Amino acid sequence: VMDDPSNLDLYQQANIPHLWLPTKGGTQPSREQVEELQNFVDSQNAQGNAVAVHCTSGRRRTGTMLASYLICTGSSYEDAMQTIKSANSSVELREAQSTFLQELAGE
Repeated sequence: VMDDPSNLDLYQQANIPHLWLPTKGGTQPSREQVEELQNFVDSQNAQGNAVAVHCTSGRRRTGTMLASYLICTGSSYEDAMQTIKSANSSVELREAQSTFLQELAGE
C-alpha cells in the first residue's frame, strides 16, 4: 500500500506472494486498486494463506484499504470502521479517505 517499493525484493526473494498498490500518504486508493486488493485477498484466503496489509504507520492507508475490502465484501461504512478501529485504535483517516469509503459503501 506504500509508495515506497523498498521491501518488494525481500518478498520476492522469500517467495512470499505480495501485491504492491502504491498509494501516497494521506490519499485514498483508486477503485481499481481496491478491486486488485479484493481479488488478491480472496485468492490468498482460498489457498489458506493469511494476508498482511501495511503502510508506513498503519493508521491511514492501511485502514482505508482494509475498510475498502470490508465494504466490498458487504459491510457498511460504519461497520467497516468499527471493525478497523477495534483492531487498531490509532486508525485516523483523512477526510478524503473517509469520503472515498462512504462513496464506496453507497452512503
